[in-house]
Amino acid sequence: MREYVNANEALREDDHGTVTAAIRLAVEDGCRKVVLPRYNARTKEMKWTFSKAIELPSDFTLVLDNCFLEQAKGSYDHLITNERSHDDAYMNDPANEAKNIAVLGEGNVILSGGEHNHLLEKTGRKYGLPSMWYQPILFWRNVNGLRVENLHFQHQRWWAVTHIMTRNAVLKNLDFYAIPHVPNLDGIDLRIGCSQFHIENITGRTGDDVVAFTALKGRGEVSMMIPGRDTDIHDVTVKNVKGDANTCYPLRLLNHDGNRIYNIDVDTIMDSSDPASGVRSGAALSIGSPFYFSKSQAVMGDTRDIRVKNVYSRGNQAVILNHVLQDTTISNVHTFSDNVNGIYTMPDGCELENVTVDHLYFAGENAGAAVCMQKVKGTLEVRHLEDGA
Repeated sequence: MREYVNANEALREDDHGTVTAAIRLAVEDGCRKVVLPRYNARTKEMKWTFSKAIELPSDFTLVLDNCFLEQAKGSYDHLITNERSHDDAYMNDPANEAKNIAVLGEGNVILSGGEHNHLLEKTGRKYGLPSMWYQPILFWRNVNGLRVENLHFQHQRWWAVTHIMTRNAVLKNLDFYAIPHVPNLDGIDLRIGCSQFHIENITGRTGDDVVAFTALKGRGEVSMMIPGRDTDIHDVTVKNVKGDANTCYPLRLLNHDGNRIYNIDVDTIMDSSDPASGVRSGAALSIGSPFYFSKSQAVMGDTRDIRVKNVYSRGNQAVILNHVLQDTTISNVHTFSDNVNGIYTMPDGCELENVTVDHLYFAGENAGAAVCMQKVKGTLEVRHLEDGA
């Protein structure tokens, strides 16, 4: 058994065929590992272009070695996904859970959305176009055991890295560069049924939330649920997120429709938006919202057990709390002179139970307040406030 298969050993009529053939060869050999090098022997270029997604089987590693991958012009598919991720009949069988998949970058690896294909949320499933769920650069559904590390993403077409019903995952050293010319250019999305994630060292500029935990039940999520699996987002650690979210949030937590978010540990969220640009993040951290539900809003106990420390914001607020929140501690929150408010609740109101902010350093000079509470039921305990405004 060899150590790995080099993709250039399996040249076919296009880049998708080449890599697919290399994956088959690696499975037959037993090494179950493919290396995609910088040089493409088929085109004699330093570029790989895909009109269809690379589908990775279980127990498989794809190494991207200093290479550039791009979604083809006019294509409607991911760059990389797990095998048969959009085959509902296959995925609905619990025995077909994908396992132990790794996509690992070595050196400078760029994954690009290329030229946008005009598929938007308002045009999805219309005019002969497919669902928006084919837009993410990386898409993972029903995977148990996932590693995605050391990658740069640019010019994404929608959410860049998206997860549905995925668990036991490590996302590390991921960087984004998005020009917000179309709506909703998130970096990393955990949707329903995601748990046991470790997310670390996430940087860059997105056109929406940099990291978003959104346990919702829209049409797409319901169609991709796995029978018998819980739909909550839980047991997640996040460490070192530094990003410009283009009016949105470096980290956002949102749940409704009976889905819960709980047991979340966060260490260091930094909003890097530039106040002088006129476009800056809404806050470094946002938890909850009265909107985006399909049938029922979250109730007390649905969003709970969240521990956050080291929050730095140059956005309008440092932390936004909305709707319902329980058993949560947020500590070491820093604002700068550009901030309006430190801790902020939206005018729609918020219900809090056992929520504490410990060590809030407020330096805002824009007619705001260290703590701006509106229509709040319950209390927010603030310890060690330094108000330098």
